[in-house]
Amino acid sequence: MKTIFKTLPLLIILSSLGPIHDTFGQFIGRIEIKGFTKASDIRLLYDYSETEGLIEIGDAYSKARGVTVFSAMNDLNNRARKKLMEEASVRGASHVLITSKIPDDAGMFGRLFSYQAVFYRHPDLKIDHEKLKSKISEHSLRSMKSLVTNRNRFGAQNKFSTGTVKLTLDSDLEFFEKDSRIFGRTRVLKSIGTVFEVKTFEVIGMSEDSLLLSIELKENKQYAAYWFDFVKR
Repeated sequence: MKTIFKTLPLLIILSSLGPIHDTFGQFIGRIEIKGFTKASDIRLLYDYSETEGLIEIGDAYSKARGVTVFSAMNDLNNRARKKLMEEASVRGASHVLITSKIPDDAGMFGRLFSYQAVFYRHPDLKIDHEKLKSKISEHSLRSMKSLVTNRNRFGAQNKFSTGTVKLTLDSDLEFFEKDSRIFGRTRVLKSIGTVFEVKTFEVIGMSEDSLLLSIELKENKQYAAYWFDFVKR
């Protein structure tokens, strides 16, 4: 059943984040955040029957290309799988069902290794909707850092805030629950200036002090997990 509650809007200031290349380990550290699974902890599945009881998130695709015919297929396989696991983590998955795994000798144009998959989340990682409502009603959110993946690039990229940004709020933001997942909508700054677009995000992690949101930045290409700290009003 779809439930909606209104709270104060979240304005994600993407331009306030500066790039720093880093690892998943540094992004999450040793902090326990319910719902979030690091790329290294995601479980690979190869049989659809293993997905019974899991929450489906969506489809995914990953590829790695070698520039010559001498590129090692094993290295390409590892790169493609690593990209897939990073995207899965950023989108809130705990399990990945591999539906296609294709090595392709592309002749004079080099070699290619690709994966097609479906992302899932274990129901034990479901975010408590009522607890989230309570936290939001008593706190504002401060952006801290993000982790961005791009299917056309290799390696997830950490971005840390260059300054403390306390997010502005109004009554337009809605969180809603659908298919055991919690979503919301907010305005996101597209570029320097005053151009915004409305984005749907998913809540993929929450602790007593922090909240993780997942947003598709570019359709079927670029995804980001945003870390926010709760700030008592």
